[in-house]
Amino acid sequence: MNCAISGEIPETPVVSKKSCNLFERRLLESYIAEHGKDPVSAEEMTVDDIIELKTSKIVRPRPPNLTSLPSLLSVFQTEWDALALETFTLKQQLNQTRQELSTALYQHDAACRVVARLMKERDEARDALSKISANFANGSLSAANNAKEGEKMDVDSQEGLPPFIVEKVNKTLEELSSARRKRKVPGDWATPEKVSEFSGTKITHRLISSHSRSIAVDDSGDRVVIAGKNPSIYSISENTTSKLVGHEGLVTAALWVAETAVTAGVDGTIRLWQDTTEKTQFSAHTGAVIAIASHPSGELIVSVGEDKAWAVHDVPSSATVAKFDTPYADLTCVKFHPDGHLLGIGTSDSQFRVFDIRSGKEARAFGPYSGKITAIDFSQNGYWAAASSSCEEAVRLWDLRNGSQVLTIEGGHGVVNSLCWDGSAQYLALAGSTGVKIMHYKKTTKEWSELASLNEKTGAIAWGPRAETLVVQHENGNLSVYA
Repeated sequence: MNCAISGEIPETPVVSKKSCNLFERRLLESYIAEHGKDPVSAEEMTVDDIIELKTSKIVRPRPPNLTSLPSLLSVFQTEWDALALETFTLKQQLNQTRQELSTALYQHDAACRVVARLMKERDEARDALSKISANFANGSLSAANNAKEGEKMDVDSQEGLPPFIVEKVNKTLEELSSARRKRKVPGDWATPEKVSEFSGTKITHRLISSHSRSIAVDDSGDRVVIAGKNPSIYSISENTTSKLVGHEGLVTAALWVAETAVTAGVDGTIRLWQDTTEKTQFSAHTGAVIAIASHPSGELIVSVGEDKAWAVHDVPSSATVAKFDTPYADLTCVKFHPDGHLLGIGTSDSQFRVFDIRSGKEARAFGPYSGKITAIDFSQNGYWAAASSSCEEAVRLWDLRNGSQVLTIEGGHGVVNSLCWDGSAQYLALAGSTGVKIMHYKKTTKEWSELASLNEKTGAIAWGPRAETLVVQHENGNLSVYA
């Protein structure tokens, strides 16, 4: 009789109570210690379930019939068959184990894919929810403000401005256009002779803010708001600087609305300041605000953003009243027509376009230029527009009445970064990469001439009241006042 585990004749034979099979004692005890089961029946088993067999001490020899070669070959064949059957069984078990492992691996991979997809959907849902919440907040604020005016409108609508804003624009247009026809140059305005002497009366102040492409002078002519890395308000008379703290990152644009300084930055916000205290904030763009412009009424601000949209903000109600998406390339600059009903916007596709702000529709396009539009401005007579580009060392003047180009100003200023008409439409200042040029238009002869030239690298310029001063922001951050 042979052991059910080893197949050999046991030296210490025992029998399992569970399966009644014969085993070698040490092998059975080892198996029970490791598995706690009967090797054959797989029933729960302990060493107490082992029955030891007592055998004779006399070993009987093999029968005579097993001493011949044929008998031995028969025994070997039987043992080989048993070994082959055992190997076959092991192969079957191995194959089954491999299949189970493969199934488990596929299930694990599928679970990982499902988890990854769910995490992606969760992140997309969170992002969409945050955008919806932001839009809802803007919509709620605008609706509340419009309720005060008895009107209802959608901030994201592109069907034009709300009626009460259109009424405000039309009223300003009527007042300014009728008065402009009768307006003459005031007697206290700076004469061409005085402006021509600007190059000899430079007053340079200490470094204020670098990387600025936007400055503005208030109505008093004393305070200058400066964009850049360190936005600030500079007092010319007191020679003091007051920092504007609030923006995150670079401030891209600055202007005045009456006594209120307005700044815009790469953080997507437009902030209104009372002295150095923030009093209002607009956040209509998804991305940086590139440029801003103020309406002649002093009650509206328009911004153009990195999101290729322009938005209209109502200052009295502190609300964004409209936002218009555009199909054009990046928007680079913005300026109001002096009558307030037209809006000039520069783009990176070599055009500057004029929009009717009331409808939000394009009225006319001017160009093409070489490169993106870097600066635009409208003359106070309401007839002309000037624009420059990044690949031309020239400024082109356009007649808004018929869309024709009336003049090209070249040489002496490099690529123009900023341009500014004075309030009388007599003087046009150009700030370029190599210097500043001041042009003069003589109405009696209808001719343009160069009054002054300043050979310094310039980032931004702004006229003071009555063209008595010209404030220049140099590329190194120094501020100069020419008077």
